[in-house]
Amino acid sequence: MGIMERVKKYPLIFLIFFSLVNYLTGANFYHESPSQVYQGENIRLELKELSYTETIVPPTLFYRMTGEFDFHSLPLKSEGFVYYVEIPAKKLRPGKIQYYFAMQTPTGNVITYPEGAPFTRLYELEVLANNNNQNSKLRKIDINLLAPEENEILNPDELFFAFSIPLDIENPKELNFRITIDGIDHSSQLIREGHVISYTPRAIRSGLHQVSFKVYNAEGILVGQRQFRFRVSDMPSTHKAFSYKGSFFVDNRMQTVAQNDINYTRGGIRLNLNYKKFELETRLLMNSNESSDRQPLNIYSARLKYELSYKYFFYVWGGDVFPDYDPLVLQGRRIRGFSVGLFSKYFDFDYTQGQSARAIEGTTFTDDPSKILRYGTYKQDFRSIRPRFNFGSHFSWGLNLVNGKDNSQSIRLGGNPKEYLVLGTTLDLNFHDRRIIVHGSAQASIKNEDATGEVEFDSLANSLNLSDSDRKLARQIVDIFTKPGFLTLTPGLAPLPSLALQLDAQLRYFNNNLLFSYKQIDGNYKTPGNPFLLKDLAGLFINDYIRFLNNRFFLNVFFNLYETNRSQGKAKTRNKDIGATLSLTPQSNLPSFSLSYINYDRKNDVPETDSLLIPEDNITQSIGLSSSLNFTTGIIRNTVSVSANHFIRDDVFKTTQSQYNLLTVGIRNQFSFPLTSRFSYSKTTTDFGEGTAKTSTDIKRYTLGVEYLLQNFILDSQLRPFVRATFQTINNSAVDKEYKRQNFTTGFYLRTSKLGTLSLRYDYINYGNYRDYKDTIFSARYEVFF
Repeated sequence: MGIMERVKKYPLIFLIFFSLVNYLTGANFYHESPSQVYQGENIRLELKELSYTETIVPPTLFYRMTGEFDFHSLPLKSEGFVYYVEIPAKKLRPGKIQYYFAMQTPTGNVITYPEGAPFTRLYELEVLANNNNQNSKLRKIDINLLAPEENEILNPDELFFAFSIPLDIENPKELNFRITIDGIDHSSQLIREGHVISYTPRAIRSGLHQVSFKVYNAEGILVGQRQFRFRVSDMPSTHKAFSYKGSFFVDNRMQTVAQNDINYTRGGIRLNLNYKKFELETRLLMNSNESSDRQPLNIYSARLKYELSYKYFFYVWGGDVFPDYDPLVLQGRRIRGFSVGLFSKYFDFDYTQGQSARAIEGTTFTDDPSKILRYGTYKQDFRSIRPRFNFGSHFSWGLNLVNGKDNSQSIRLGGNPKEYLVLGTTLDLNFHDRRIIVHGSAQASIKNEDATGEVEFDSLANSLNLSDSDRKLARQIVDIFTKPGFLTLTPGLAPLPSLALQLDAQLRYFNNNLLFSYKQIDGNYKTPGNPFLLKDLAGLFINDYIRFLNNRFFLNVFFNLYETNRSQGKAKTRNKDIGATLSLTPQSNLPSFSLSYINYDRKNDVPETDSLLIPEDNITQSIGLSSSLNFTTGIIRNTVSVSANHFIRDDVFKTTQSQYNLLTVGIRNQFSFPLTSRFSYSKTTTDFGEGTAKTSTDIKRYTLGVEYLLQNFILDSQLRPFVRATFQTINNSAVDKEYKRQNFTTGFYLRTSKLGTLSLRYDYINYGNYRDYKDTIFSARYEVFF
């Protein structure tokens, strides 16, 4: 069995090695995973495009903490040929994060990085417990109510809330705040000014209201809260002035990558206008790489809302819209068209119509125009509708329909035009102040893989060998959905639906966050509203996150029992995952610890001699230990971290036997003057295969970085210059050669309270003895809020 065949079987635990191999072998994208981060710090991930890749939508990051099965998603932002995303610190806890990137090609195929994600391979990084200033982080914060007074009666034009936190809190920016009025969250409209937090609502109905204001630390732990009541009088409002807020940015990127020069510019503006009960939200994003021969990069949208009350509203949304129904149906998909909808006490509604893909003509060979070089992309017409009925504040029931159809007349050189229809229902329950949350979704998908020509129903039924009962059901489905134009009776129609089911139950009691989830998604299930949905699986997933000892001791345990590749016969794989992560964050003068153990069990009935399918009969075990310590030497505050991870795969098929070890050491120094330095060292050793086919890889990486903060550089501005250097060495026994790579980065951030933020960054990449050229990237960005 050759190396490439074994590579396809490579387990998820050897991701760092394969990310480097992808880079060295000229993959279209390159990603270098950070080895470790500290709890409370945002994680920035970058995906670099090394050559042109035509995609329908920008890449999406999918990430989860170890033990979770469902992935959280974040869209990547674009800076030229570098995509980036930041995972918010408040969503992270000590332990490992697994993640991958996904994007969709014009032909509808989904590309993932690393290849094989999310079932066979994932990127990983470790979040270290950080007990820096632990006493201040865990202490209860007293909240002072500045305005209004408790039980005060306010006129409609006097609505203003203000809170303050103690001045001895050194860095209030590390805290997160949440304000709710009668249970409705308005946190996104809070204004921070140092230790004072304020909120000015536009309109609240008359009568008695309950306000809850909560403070969370960087780990998401509640450290303070204040509740009070107030009353709004029946006096009519005389306030007629309108308000506005917005932001503007522009960035430019000049780079020489793989001896290709690229100059890229992007700019955008957001503007929100408010007048009485009307609110207009606008967004414009312009990109110099916009072209008719690729999917849209520019974004423009406007949403007009009319408030029926401070809680309910009617809206009209045009341009690029992003409706969100349910992960099994419609989530994260940009539609160029319009949406109209309503949120009310008893009934919610959304209708969306537009295009989910732009028409792009195919190309032919220059010497023979009769032969197609690349098939084009059809314009995909999209429409969706969702009514939802609300029975009080604890129960809602929704219905949905999502339809996507390729327009066969939009291009000449295309493959088979396709059609998809999804019908289903959702149910949401919550009780006891949302300590009990239940969500259910049941969906049925009908697809047409070739919507050309016409066919009689009996001919279609005979070609599919439908039984009498299935034929009767198929006849009903065809009659119902072909008449309004959702589907057409053509040779590629599969009239019997594929199903997707999901039931989640979350319980939050006694410092526990316990989640039960059951999924069953057929392999043929497909929705035009979520191209990245994981399919062909079924199973039970249990995850519990427990806090002890005044939030100093954390335990995460999980158990997953599920099947993948369920429709692929002997390739159906039985999976059992068991694991636990224990984290301890004691007093700030003591080290924090994190210990993890995971066992992955995979098995199917594919023989080793099969050249098409991947045999699985293996157990992969992962053991990790990490620690960090904060201490002071003279005037320097230091944080030292050490992590060691050992992975071993015991495989019946010895050609895929493997083990992997990772050691990482890092130190961060914060001086009494505003200088911070960072140093990290990591070493990985990998053994793959057995006997004469065994290969070994050693990777060493050193990173050194320094940044300085100049307060009041010009008036009230902050200047933060930085420099960072990374040195990497790779030895692989298969190629018997050592590769070296260096990356140098420098730049600065200049922030002002009124004039905005300016940032400059320069990257120099030297490939040493692997490539005979150097890459340079210069980027500049200006952003201002008003």
